[in-house]
Amino acid sequence: EFLQPVPPDKVAQRSGPVPQSGSWGTWMRHPGGLQFLSVSYALLYLTVLSPHGVLLTAYLMVRRASAWQLSLFRGAGALLGVMGAFARPRLGSCLGNRLADSLSV
Repeated sequence: EFLQPVPPDKVAQRSGPVPQSGSWGTWMRHPGGLQFLSVSYALLYLTVLSPHGVLLTAYLMVRRASAWQLSLFRGAGALLGVMGAFARPRLGSCLGNRLADSLSV
């Protein structure tokens, strides 16, 4: 129902941060936790460059983790993130979207 176009005469003028119609409005009003899932996926791609990744690497260096262990740790995190992004559609078709979203997050 939310994905159907709204006739121009039925679009109510509304003030506030959530648009009444359009793709952003549909995204904001989605009842299944789509906002949380899409934000978590967006942050997933920033993990290699993000400050918390740098802080975690610095902490592991202080704990005297060797360079090859740090490289494996960062590479494994990036690989698991990419695998999770590719596995999500298959999980959705096998288990249902709600359970797949829970497992993905």
